[in-house]
Amino acid sequence: MAAPNVAGSILLLQQYYNSVNNSFMKSATLKGLICHTADDNLNGNGPDPIYGWGLLNVKKSAETILNASNGNAILSEHTLNDGVVFTTTFNASSEGPVSATICWTDPTGDAQDSSTPNNTTPVLENDLDIVVTGPDGTDHYPWLLNPSSPLYAVKGDNTVDNIE
Repeated sequence: MAAPNVAGSILLLQQYYNSVNNSFMKSATLKGLICHTADDNLNGNGPDPIYGWGLLNVKKSAETILNASNGNAILSEHTLNDGVVFTTTFNASSEGPVSATICWTDPTGDAQDSSTPNNTTPVLENDLDIVVTGPDGTDHYPWLLNPSSPLYAVKGDNTVDNIE
């Protein structure tokens, strides 16, 4: 019964977002919000092949929508042009970790050879990247599944997913 629960929950989140912002989220924004606020269930270190980005946490998603409307979080949609770098600056408190997610709708890629299970060949048309640079200049990269050991996520340049 997970599918009807998730479908109904994200419909309610769209309704709530619309009541706060007088518009609906794009599908990539909704997907990014859901993944960003999910409860990590396996090892607490990013995505995994069992629970994906985690278990749906509608309360945390709704709180993020509210926090964004109050200026206490960033939930934004942008259109990017080819070759253009988008940069944003924000101030973080020392009370907790910084968490950031980027998600986009990518055109359909070429079909993979079905004789090779779990093929990790990238097929993204648009390989966007998110890097958070700390105040000391240190770059922090997103989680990605380790192709050689997919039960454990690692940090690095994700070239196969449309969410980081």
